[in-house]
Amino acid sequence: AYKGIEVVGGKLVARSETAWEDYIKYDTELCLRWFAQNLNMQPEIYAFPFNEYSSKFVTILKSFGFKQFFAARPKNEKEISGRIDIDSLIAT
Repeated sequence: AYKGIEVVGGKLVARSETAWEDYIKYDTELCLRWFAQNLNMQPEIYAFPFNEYSSKFVTILKSFGFKQFFAARPKNEKEISGRIDIDSLIAT
């Protein structure tokens, strides 16, 4: 998700910044549509796969209504909690 690569002409090619942003928006729209259709809800919490995040990624996700973020190694980012903190969301 974070920048990453795509397949072009059978070869792996690094995505441009614009292509990455477009892909993140497209992928997020698809995921949110699935949640709405199958679970009748919109998530507000996001856990970054592979700890891949950036301030631009967070800004894009916020535009879709995400409010809380988790990563394996949050690097002292005030908006991002450590993954271990996900346990605090579980009702006991």
